[in-house]
Amino acid sequence: MKLTKVHSVNWRKDLKLACHSCVIPQRQYRSNGTIEPKRRGGYLEPTIKDKHLTIIESFIKEKNDLLLSELCERFFLHTGIKVSITTMHRAVNKLNLRLKKN
Repeated sequence: MKLTKVHSVNWRKDLKLACHSCVIPQRQYRSNGTIEPKRRGGYLEPTIKDKHLTIIESFIKEKNDLLLSELCERFFLHTGIKVSITTMHRAVNKLNLRLKKN
């Protein structure tokens, strides 16, 4: 069924669409005036940049028995950037350094 324009106010019944399939396009059309698909994905800038790696390296060389959580706290106090333990672990791996285990 090809329609060039909506023939009635209740176009959902004209097109015989289920109610749930019209909710998101209606909401999106009201908010930004279009029903084109949203952009997906994209590049996320890393939280710890290359210039920060030298700071982390100095922390580890100063005291290599730091826990990752302690390293995150020191990094936050020094730079003001709060990072997760996972992010800090990736940064330490990127430097090819190891933390001393308890």
